Amino acid sequence: MSKSGGTQKLVFFITGCLIGFFVGYATTYQSDSKPGPVEVADTAPANTIAVNADPVRELEPSPFKGTETPKVLIHEVSEFQ
Repeated sequence: MSKSGGTQKLVFFITGCLIGFFVGYATTYQSDSKPGPVEVADTAPANTIAVNADPVRELEPSPFKGTETPKVLIHEVSEFQ
């Protein structure tokens, strides 16, 4: 037997990897049955909100530099408590 026990460490490492693999495979096993087709609704449900709804409140105009429609818009939000 070697002084450092390298062979023994290697065997324990490989054994641990194999045990971990099989335990992981056994706990996440999926059966071969496939789910049926997904139904797609023709219309949106009644409790949805329109994407382009009217704004909740109007924002006050703020000073800006540059054009009215910039290529990049930086919006800073601060939550001071």
